[in-house]
Amino acid sequence: MRIAATFLALVAGVAALDVWLNWFDNKCRDANSVRCKSLAPNVCCTVSRAHRRRGNPFSSIEFRDVPRAWKIEARGYRGDDCRMRQDTRAMRGSLKLCLDHGAFSGAGYGFLAERAVGAEGCSSSVRPSILSFSDGPQYNITDLDDDLLDVAALGGRSMDVPQKFDANRIDEAL
Repeated sequence: MRIAATFLALVAGVAALDVWLNWFDNKCRDANSVRCKSLAPNVCCTVSRAHRRRGNPFSSIEFRDVPRAWKIEARGYRGDDCRMRQDTRAMRGSLKLCLDHGAFSGAGYGFLAERAVGAEGCSSSVRPSILSFSDGPQYNITDLDDDLLDVAALGGRSMDVPQKFDANRIDEAL
């Protein structure tokens, strides 16, 4: 059992899993979203507490770029600090998974091993690093406050983004 846990820890450090939190779409398509790139296991991807004052803002969560050999438990949370689970699904052999039973405040995952599903939660949380608008453009939000998130959360398009954020625009394929 110790060997399996050690192996999973090594695999987690090598491979990447991206988590997308989507506004206004419950099918993980064509929505304004934020992304936690290369999220580690048992870490919650969530927005700031000030931004969550509106409740659980995300209608769907997508887990992408999951290595086919991984067996994970995908988790969607509601409320503060990713303490209350809204949805949990086991995932084996798929590259992506959509949790579409929102409203969510954050997301995370853990490896399925000998443990029962639902046995572990999040040990910490991180803020998303990328904001993506449904019409294509993306922005690096690592060092920004919530002003740009507010544009997306209110259903805005990339043309609604103030010019002061032009330096944060990134050219990266979804």
